[in-house]
Amino acid sequence: MCGFASIFSLSDHGKTQLPKIYDCLPGISHRGPDGQKTVIRDSWAMAHARLSIIDLSDASSQPFFSIDQNFVVVYNGELFNYKELRKELNDEGVTFDTNGDVEVLLKMFIRYGESFLQKLQGFFSFVIYNQIENKVFAARDRFGVKPFYFYLNHDILACASEVRGLLPLIPHPKLEFSSLLKYFRLSYLPEDSSALQNVEKLKPATFLSMENGHCTSKKYFHIVAVNNTRSIDNEEERFLELLKKSIQRRITGDVAVGSFLSGGLDSSVVTALLSEMVPNLQTFSLGHGNGSFYDESKYAEIVAKKFNTTHHTFVMDENEAEEVLNDFFTHIDEPFADASAFNLFYLARKTKEFVKVVLSGDGADELLAGYNKHRAEWVIRNNVVKRTAFATLGNLAQFLNKSRDSYFLNKIRQLSRFAEGAKGNPRTRYEFWASFMTAPYLTKLLKPEKLKEISQPLYITDYSEIVGNDFNSFLLADFQLVLPSDMLVKVDRMSMANGLEVRNPFLDPDLVNFVFSLPASSKINSSGQKLLLRKIAKNYLPPEIINRPKTGFETPIRKWMNGPLENKITELCLNKKFIDEQGLFNYDEIERMVKRVREKNSNADSYGLWALLVFNSWYRKIFIR
Repeated sequence: MCGFASIFSLSDHGKTQLPKIYDCLPGISHRGPDGQKTVIRDSWAMAHARLSIIDLSDASSQPFFSIDQNFVVVYNGELFNYKELRKELNDEGVTFDTNGDVEVLLKMFIRYGESFLQKLQGFFSFVIYNQIENKVFAARDRFGVKPFYFYLNHDILACASEVRGLLPLIPHPKLEFSSLLKYFRLSYLPEDSSALQNVEKLKPATFLSMENGHCTSKKYFHIVAVNNTRSIDNEEERFLELLKKSIQRRITGDVAVGSFLSGGLDSSVVTALLSEMVPNLQTFSLGHGNGSFYDESKYAEIVAKKFNTTHHTFVMDENEAEEVLNDFFTHIDEPFADASAFNLFYLARKTKEFVKVVLSGDGADELLAGYNKHRAEWVIRNNVVKRTAFATLGNLAQFLNKSRDSYFLNKIRQLSRFAEGAKGNPRTRYEFWASFMTAPYLTKLLKPEKLKEISQPLYITDYSEIVGNDFNSFLLADFQLVLPSDMLVKVDRMSMANGLEVRNPFLDPDLVNFVFSLPASSKINSSGQKLLLRKIAKNYLPPEIINRPKTGFETPIRKWMNGPLENKITELCLNKKFIDEQGLFNYDEIERMVKRVREKNSNADSYGLWALLVFNSWYRKIFIR
């Protein structure tokens, strides 16, 4: 688990850019606090920052060369099946000089070429360079757990784990205006979008190859949303077997493994199964204290007590929040306004004091229909009575106060969003429920002349091919959008900012393929959601954990707008000179937004203001250096 940057020259002028690799290293060094190394050759340069998990010796440091020096690799991730792959190569006469997975990765590529990707179990992004043939081969894991950015012009191809690792190579970065709409609608940027011109993301399950200056990319893995109406025999047993196997794979390594434990169903099941495999398991949760609606720590403590874990609850007060928020903003690598990222940043910082690796429940909601939008979609498709009732109540709720700050106000918010989304077809419903800021709201915030420059309608993207009649396609849309662009970005950036590795058992390819082969009825029906997980949970967890309503990993943003964030709002949002120089936003609308938030009557405005605050913090770092 690490960070890397690399530069490949495509011209004589490109060769003059290679020493800038030293400037790239600080942009990714936080991802690897255990050691940094840089190598420059005639036509390429690589830098690596290492977080040592497997083979802690210097023998596995990177950039890592083949024994004949023909190949070199920089790699971020873990191969959970590296011991099996090593044995396979051993049986074919291949020998090894280290105990690490990076040597296995490189020798698998040398032996099998691009087809070796099908054999890998783990998460990864990497770049391999063939010095003899002057070829670049790079790839990203199946679900996008590990990031991969690249920048290509006539002189260089540059790759990095974060955009910060590319910035020294971009003398005059330019904002990609078309991404503004997607960011403010979603609160993050999809995999097909970047905040900067000429910076791209290698998409999940895709490899990139470059030969003679020509780049091509190709997907090597596809999830198939099967339109299956029949249950599979023993599906619960098979699901449990695959989940246990996934967890067993993810405790590999040479350091202690712990578990994030929110007290929700997903992390509680992972903790229950992990406690059978790891003696003296340590678990970690976040509390907000003072009986906050967001505080789930009491449920986490119930689970920790049941499985006799060494449990740590970290309670963050408002005074501490202001100090940590300043550090948090420095790690926003691209505009990203999922407010729960701050919770994870704080939790990762505290957890790192005890372990280097934790397991989490990420991916279960997307896989097993755990979100409110999944429930809403199921109701619209299957229950006319509830659909009518919820829509009626939701229309009435449009006139009431809504927020995430209490159970009652949150229900009003959910009913209101249900009613609005129910008016559309499957694609527009999905788009609306995946969004946080509506198109009309956004047209007020952005300057009219800027909207004219963006030559696209006010929608996110076209999901007509994957949001079809089968409910599994609705879940597949989340694997295309929400999972890689929001949830996994949040986990990677916030954990790696603190030198912590997070592993996701629900994102094992065998498990994912199996669950997508099941009918929707195995995941959701009139009685509830994540049915398959709840069935196996009954053998492990107490009823108060299984049956409690989903809360979510929320952050008290609206409260903080009038506390720890007040100075930043003044500095970055109410600074008229700064806003006018940006030329992007309507200052009068920002003033109205702030006023509504400070009057404490607008949940939508608090999240819109948070998105603006995050964006302007990022913008100032990039364009006002």
